[in-house]
Amino acid sequence: MSPPVPQTPFELAESFNRLPRLENSPSGKVNNEWIFSVRKVDIEPPGLVLHMTNTPSRYTHVEKLPVDHTAFSSPSKLGLPIALCLMKSFVEGLGTSHSLPNERIRPYAPWKWGVGPQDSVLAKEVEKWLKSLKVREELSKVQVFGEDDKKVEDQVWEDFFKTLKSAITL
Repeated sequence: MSPPVPQTPFELAESFNRLPRLENSPSGKVNNEWIFSVRKVDIEPPGLVLHMTNTPSRYTHVEKLPVDHTAFSSPSKLGLPIALCLMKSFVEGLGTSHSLPNERIRPYAPWKWGVGPQDSVLAKEVEKWLKSLKVREELSKVQVFGEDDKKVEDQVWEDFFKTLKSAITL
């Protein structure tokens, strides 16, 4: 039987705080550090997604952000939705909760997470919400990663989005 689905932001934070925090990914082969960004999807209807990448493995995860696409350049409107999507992603096993039992990964928390150099304002906004939701101290900090990590995340996004677009066009 699955654990109950968190109903409120504070319940989600409590569930997230109970996850084991691993220094390396479950495979043990790469670090457990994630860079994230907000991406505008200009496919009808347009929207915003949270794109997360573990740069050494290039593993990627995408969550729809529950905000209007016009919030794209407004960190103050994005902080809470991003904080909630980050926690939800890990609580739900990075999208594997709907997989066959032998394909699911046991949910875990990241060792650290962050944004690219150009998103430092967004990092502070997300941090503010993680702290207000009482996320454990070591994960309420949003790092600002270097340009090399951002370049990998950008390339992974380009590859993902190109595949998505080709899958939905006739």
